[in-house]
Amino acid sequence: MTDPGSNAPVRWDKEVGAAGRPIRLDVRTAAHQIWDAARKQAQHLWGGASEAPELMENAVAQVSRYLDRSGADLFTQNTAGILMCAICRSLRRYARKLRRLELVGGSSELSERRIAPDWTALVELRLDLERLTRSLNDKSRTMLNSRRLHHYLVYYQLLTGEF
Repeated sequence: MTDPGSNAPVRWDKEVGAAGRPIRLDVRTAAHQIWDAARKQAQHLWGGASEAPELMENAVAQVSRYLDRSGADLFTQNTAGILMCAICRSLRRYARKLRRLELVGGSSELSERRIAPDWTALVELRLDLERLTRSLNDKSRTMLNSRRLHHYLVYYQLLTGEF
């Protein structure tokens, strides 16, 4: 199946889960119904929805197992409601995990960490910074982006000799 907003297949829509168990058709259908709401909830909770597909995939498998264990027939339950509860619980749990980030030091330690010996370390550093940025509130994120812009401008002025 595809994401309603695009022609690309959605990552979490599989006939068989990661554990090799078949996914119920009613759960897959419900997942498509609530996908936009789940993505918006992820955006609201952590400022991004990059982890939402994986969390949706896990919730779909969990709800499918739950309905199979309880012996529910296909399309006889409020599957969309059950799935929305499961995905919201996963999203909140992930948001709490993001809030538990530990600071590694002040700005001087962070600037020392910016020096990357190879491209993989630079990529990891950029991903760490993106994760950290997502965990900030709107005001702090705006301040960080302003400081980034200021540093880019100073660097540009040093390169071009324009003061």
